[in-house]
Amino acid sequence: MALTFMDTHNMIAFLTKSDVSKGFNQIIDFLNASSIKYALTANPNIYVSVIKQIWSSVAVKKVNDVSLVDRKKVIITEATIRDALCLDDAEGIDCLPNEEIFTELARIGYEKPSTELTFYKAFFSTQWKFLIHTILQCMSAKRTSWNEFSSSMASAVICLSTGRKFNFSKYIFDILVRNVDSTTKFYMYPRFLQLMIRKQVGDLSSHTTKYSFPDLTQKVFANMRRVGKGCYGVETPLFKGMIVVQQVGEDADEVNVDDVPAAVDQPSIPSPTPPTQPPLTSQDLPSTSQVQPTPPPSPIAQPPSPQQQPQLFHDAGISMDLLQNLLDTYTTLTRRLERRNKLKASKLRRLKKIGTAQKVETSDDIVIDDISKQGRIIVDMDANKDVTLKDVAAVAKDVKDAEIKESSDVQGRQAESQA
Repeated sequence: MALTFMDTHNMIAFLTKSDVSKGFNQIIDFLNASSIKYALTANPNIYVSVIKQIWSSVAVKKVNDVSLVDRKKVIITEATIRDALCLDDAEGIDCLPNEEIFTELARIGYEKPSTELTFYKAFFSTQWKFLIHTILQCMSAKRTSWNEFSSSMASAVICLSTGRKFNFSKYIFDILVRNVDSTTKFYMYPRFLQLMIRKQVGDLSSHTTKYSFPDLTQKVFANMRRVGKGCYGVETPLFKGMIVVQQVGEDADEVNVDDVPAAVDQPSIPSPTPPTQPPLTSQDLPSTSQVQPTPPPSPIAQPPSPQQQPQLFHDAGISMDLLQNLLDTYTTLTRRLERRNKLKASKLRRLKKIGTAQKVETSDDIVIDDISKQGRIIVDMDANKDVTLKDVAAVAKDVKDAEIKESSDVQGRQAESQA
């Protein structure tokens, strides 16, 4: 019986995200991060003559299988399979108990519960179907009937999804052994055998005829979206431990919109609030000598809020505008008194210099002008009932007394000079 290659067996997995993979990106990320990724995607040059030599000379022995390739011995064991496929499954599970298989498949969302150990891929939701389909076509011994799978493959799916190790190396070895004497023998696992031969034989440059090995394409996504007859079409999400966190930067270009959760509005960072000054009391009010001209506000300074302004002098019982008017009045009167004293002193020095008894004029219109200005300021401030005029009246009285005293001193000096 002539042996043949099976194009749908031991295929290369399609684990690339694209526009058509919408809805499958989580399971693609999971398989790309899994321990079986190399076994799923390794793509060596497969030489037809090499695979034929293996299956024509293979012999099953108690411990391992020995074949000849280019007269070189090729040993196939669980260990060589594990090494060639980069699998770390020596302590893995062969097959789970039946009860656990039924329980775990129900968690995965299997819609056809039964007591039989043949399961059907169509009764799972889309991402789980993709996982099962990929394992069946790339890792299992199947070559037909892709909708069905056994308890061994059910165990493999359950172990992968729950973070346990399934012993794929033992499974593959047992299948290879059974194929040797099978009545339906075929060129099984050509991709995996080529990887083992390359490790043990080395140079295969004498072989030229390559086998065009088929691989899964993005058409698989459309096939997995189909809802079979009798299926409810309920989507069962992947288990929490199967979700792969994307690495920022390295894998950022592979992130698709459907995988990114809706952005959560981040609360804006509030600008720092300037400390509120405590209200001034009567003891805190500045004296006249401490009053400095108010500098212009900084362009970047934040003005106080309207709610803060009335609060500053609330406890003192006086508004800011009236306080400023009071201080301005006091300052104006003080300056005018100083200027008047300087003027009178200057006239006195002039009188002594010329030695005359000329009458000294006292500039009454200036005094009248000053009094009128004082009256205007006083009237303006008197309109606000919160302000008393006691301080301003006292200042005006001091100015008047100073003027009378100065005038008396000048007249006394004039009388002495005439005597």
